[in-house]
Amino acid sequence: MARKKKEVQEQIIEQQQDSLLFLKSYLEVQNDEYIYELTFNDKIIEIKQYLDIISKVTLVDMVVASSIILDEDTGIKKLNRGYQEMMFDYLLIKNYTNLDLTNDYTEVYDLFKKSGLLDLIIENIPDDEIDMLYFLVDEAIQNELDAIEKENTFTNVVSKLIKQFSEMDFEKITEQLEGLKNSEIIRGMMDGKLQ
Repeated sequence: MARKKKEVQEQIIEQQQDSLLFLKSYLEVQNDEYIYELTFNDKIIEIKQYLDIISKVTLVDMVVASSIILDEDTGIKKLNRGYQEMMFDYLLIKNYTNLDLTNDYTEVYDLFKKSGLLDLIIENIPDDEIDMLYFLVDEAIQNELDAIEKENTFTNVVSKLIKQFSEMDFEKITEQLEGLKNSEIIRGMMDGKLQ
């Protein structure tokens, strides 16, 4: 009985592998249908119509990582929506087109935005792709902001400051305290806006 069960399991695995091979070969044949060609200044730009889920998750992670910045004076993390938008658009271009880009995403963003090419590329990526990415980015950013809010409580900020001060000499502590005295976040804490 155990031998028969094992044979049935092996047959099922073999059928699944055959199905997967068929699907992969079918998708390779159909791959050309998932590319849109855009002509811009006599050059053909290929725009993918679908991005695999792993690439989408990587794109989202990179957008979130570049959007959350650390204020070095206070040690508090915060969201920079400008970086978020620039990195999102840069990574759309990088992941959905055949264009070879520099790593300077601010320069790429400015060039593509000024030329109108950014809007043309985005218009030619399917709406469901863009909508899914916006949803994933918004969800990941909200999760990060929730974690930051917990991290930025008064108690945690004071603990971080104490730890930082314990590693500094007196002159450096004085400089840091002067900087903190003018900090909006610290003033907000003193006014009772943060808890």
